[in-house]
Amino acid sequence: MTISPIQLVQRHLREATSLPVVSKVPPERPPRFVRVDQGVPQRINLDQYETTIIIQVYDQTRSAAFRLISDLLVFLEMDLEHDDDVSSWEADGPVDFPDPDLPHLSRWQFTGQLITTLDY
Repeated sequence: MTISPIQLVQRHLREATSLPVVSKVPPERPPRFVRVDQGVPQRINLDQYETTIIIQVYDQTRSAAFRLISDLLVFLEMDLEHDDDVSSWEADGPVDFPDPDLPHLSRWQFTGQLITTLDY
């Protein structure tokens, strides 16, 4: 694999939505966006890493955020299985995850365990 797990997931999500897909909440927050974060990759054998991926959707209403996060969850389940760098993807969620800093927006989240294969 030549890109990081977060970059890999962001690349796939950008195929699924025209909304901004970012790793940090922008200082000038748009009313709708997708945020991707990751935990520390853990080497599980000589050829693979396992990484926790966190995907959050911000939208103006709870129902809109839920629809978007649900669509992205299904998209990743289907799309990641065709990526040669991905050995496994297992997601949990989505869950309602209000952001105390942005009470006017709704935030939903799901997490996934991504196992990627190393390039030598």
